[in-house]
Amino acid sequence: MRQKARLSHGGRAFALNNDTISDKQQEQLQSKVIVQMVPLLGLLAFLIGLPANSLAMWVLLFRTKKLPSTILLINLTTCDLLFLLVFPFRIIYHFQDNNWSFGEPFCRIVIALFYGNMYGSVVCLALIAVDRYVALVHPFGAKTFRSNKNSWCMSTLVWIAVAAAAVPLLVSKQSYVIKDRSITTCHDVLPPDEQEKNFMPYFVTLFSICFLLPLLVVVFSYGSVLRTLKAEGQRYAHAIQSNVIVLMVPLLSLLTFLIGLPANSLALWVLLFRTKKLPSTILLINLTTCDLLFLLVFPFRTIYHFKGNNWSFWEPFCRIVIALFYGNMYGSVVCLALIAVDRYVALVHPFGAKTFRSNKNSWCMSTLVWIAVAAAAVPLLVSK
Repeated sequence: MRQKARLSHGGRAFALNNDTISDKQQEQLQSKVIVQMVPLLGLLAFLIGLPANSLAMWVLLFRTKKLPSTILLINLTTCDLLFLLVFPFRIIYHFQDNNWSFGEPFCRIVIALFYGNMYGSVVCLALIAVDRYVALVHPFGAKTFRSNKNSWCMSTLVWIAVAAAAVPLLVSKQSYVIKDRSITTCHDVLPPDEQEKNFMPYFVTLFSICFLLPLLVVVFSYGSVLRTLKAEGQRYAHAIQSNVIVLMVPLLSLLTFLIGLPANSLALWVLLFRTKKLPSTILLINLTTCDLLFLLVFPFRTIYHFKGNNWSFWEPFCRIVIALFYGNMYGSVVCLALIAVDRYVALVHPFGAKTFRSNKNSWCMSTLVWIAVAAAAVPLLVSK
């Protein structure tokens, strides 16, 4: 049951007693998921996202013609990079049992950058969808509308969204001392009356304007594009197919990456550190490893399709990406087949399973997975 807030002055900051915060907040502060899983996933996202977005930014700035769509992609990548830069501080915070040690002003900056650039990225994606809508649904009007000047004006909307999300967080108190736990939280625990009066209306408004509205724009824009392409008929079948690839494949790849990476990372962590090493567990570890390696190439494939199927990351890296893509895709299929064999032996031949289903045999079977990966990857690595 939620307790009423009791605030007392504690020097420069308000201090909260354990009975100031709700039971749910107490559980969240002590949750192993928050203090272990969240920082691990954040660390993984940072280690992959920072170099991937930095490389994308370098390509967009120095290896890509400055088209209207390029300008919007530069702004999207900038938002993503600023969003990622706060991850190390959030990771340290959670690893320290939700104890913030960088001071109140820096807590405000980190939270403002986190939410500001998260919603800025969403607005960017909506503007990119509008750009594609105008280019394909209104091609004659696109000559006037799609200019670098207009793209920079549209980009201003992104940073207005960032500012709208960031400024209220910059000017309001974010860190509070939990007396009985001897920790200082950053944004995770706020006085209930302040949440209801200030932050609840703020986040509802922000969610509606900077997420729901852009989502509707994206759905309308890409829906209109696909209807327009379909209406052209079989005469332009090749153009339809090409544009669907350029539009839909990167969006589906991005969605797969955003869902698959944290899900498989969490699964691998559970299998390695929270699960008894049974024969089936060993096979699942190999399956999850294949899936993760498969997912790691998705950002580069997404950029490739967003740029109209134009590869700009050098020939050797193209070979590596394609080899990882096909190698681990077929490796996952072999893994699934071996897991099916393992279940077949366990359920259909339970007596023979005692001999066959051993960790040693599972590791031997896993070798088949990586032979399949190598068989699919090596020819792609050595050919242009």
